Amino acid sequence: MASSWLIRRFVDPEACFIWLADPRDYPTDVLGFDFDGATFSHVDNLVTFEVLLMTFGLSEDPGLAKLAALVHYLDVGGVPVAEAAGFVTMLAGVKQRYSDDDAVLNAAGALLDHLYAAFAQPAPTGGS
Repeated sequence: MASSWLIRRFVDPEACFIWLADPRDYPTDVLGFDFDGATFSHVDNLVTFEVLLMTFGLSEDPGLAKLAALVHYLDVGGVPVAEAAGFVTMLAGVKQRYSDDDAVLNAAGALLDHLYAAFAQPAPTGGS
């Protein structure tokens, strides 16, 4: 979901997605992502989201870097991210409300937009 959001938000706003039950059924004239043999997938210790960031020159964006840490943790584990449990809970609510994959992506995309906006803010400095 996060990779789909990233593609639409930062790479190709007109991107269309085909949701497959089995990745072996993907059409050969499309760019696949996040499955074995896809154009964009995990590489070494990077998850698809991180590979997309590197491929499209987005790695230096601080908000996207923080999102990448969250996505990495949720996808394969590693360093815990404070927002992970809340994000998972919100996604569960999205999946409860919508059964259509495109509607789920749109609703989850709104959550990711909000996280990105928060993560893009400079870290607060000390003091009160």
